[in-house]
Amino acid sequence: NILRKLHSNDSDNESCLRGLCQMVGYQEIAKSMRSHFFGRDGIKEERVEKKKRLVTQIPRKKTLSTGPFLLGRDEKDSTSEEPLISVHTSIPTTNAAILQKETNQFRPNNMEAKPFQLHRSRLFTALHFIRILPPLQQKEANATMNELVPLVLTMVDSTNSAAIALGATTLIRLFLMEGTNNSNCDPTTETSSKTTSNALEPHAEQLHQVLSLVIQSCRDRVALPLVCLAQSLIFENYSHTLSRASRRSSLLTLLNICRKNRHQDFVTKVLVTGVAPLISQLQPAEGVEMTQMVLSTILPLLQEAITTSPNNAETTVMAALACLVSFFSNAAYPVAPRHGGKLMSACLACCMNKSRNVAALAIHATMTMYSICGPRAQTVLDHILNEESYDSDLRDVCQNIQKSQDFSTIS
Repeated sequence: NILRKLHSNDSDNESCLRGLCQMVGYQEIAKSMRSHFFGRDGIKEERVEKKKRLVTQIPRKKTLSTGPFLLGRDEKDSTSEEPLISVHTSIPTTNAAILQKETNQFRPNNMEAKPFQLHRSRLFTALHFIRILPPLQQKEANATMNELVPLVLTMVDSTNSAAIALGATTLIRLFLMEGTNNSNCDPTTETSSKTTSNALEPHAEQLHQVLSLVIQSCRDRVALPLVCLAQSLIFENYSHTLSRASRRSSLLTLLNICRKNRHQDFVTKVLVTGVAPLISQLQPAEGVEMTQMVLSTILPLLQEAITTSPNNAETTVMAALACLVSFFSNAAYPVAPRHGGKLMSACLACCMNKSRNVAALAIHATMTMYSICGPRAQTVLDHILNEESYDSDLRDVCQNIQKSQDFSTIS
């Protein structure tokens, strides 16, 4: 009956597939899916055999009696014709060309390619199965994830940027799997399923290691942000399993990427998907240790975005301001007073942006820095208010910040 519904136009194919998977068992299907993905399902791949050496038959004549072919034979025996013997020699040029022409018909385009790259159906079948995968009970979820995690790691560890992006998206799907049977909900508004996320916990360290290697080598503008988001979800869900040193190392790697890359769109994606989530997870001791690195990365980004393209760098400025506010309000607040002048100057410079969104966020960031930076922040405000050479709008903002201590009174 389920198979009949799959072929009917009026039925929901997705629900029918779920019913079929539930009847067979998700664990068994995941096991078969893994074999199909890696090419171990009985479908033989045609491979080119090693280069064979032709056998040349050489008659034994008297002229060869002292050569290597008849070493140790009598002169008497060498006078008569002997039966032919087989000697291994190199392939003649003509025969090698014919052999190469015949074997090229069975040679794949890329001998190093993996089965899912040679046959895309292997990849799409696995992705479709993971897409319809519902929340499972703990025992079945553990067994299913043991079969699916190697698939995800293989895709992420590929040299193809599209495969890396698909693998990272698949991993995000597993992390953000809903707690209900409705798989069409927005994963950003739903809490992750405890059952499925617990099933991924034994693989947390392995997933982190693979994603860290990919972040160090991949610079694709689509794949890298997805990998960064997947890594941040690993630290968010399994902070008790992974060490703090691993999180700091991952954050330093992302900050170095932002410092060395000059494409604002790419840097913005890395800040939003990788840097900001990891900054929000830092402890005060870690924040104090990483203050210099964060400042040397975020402040030049703000300065470059404001000076070079003040009207076209809205997302970059907002992402950098959000990282600053999160970092100094949650992690590095003990050392914020030492950097009050730099932080207030950077935030006030963004308040004059023509974008209302950027200006509103900049005012919020300035008020936050004013409340935690102490005397040095006050010194910057006094300097701007006492100098009439500054823009009148900027002076009005400084007056409102100085008079008000409540965020809600600032507009």
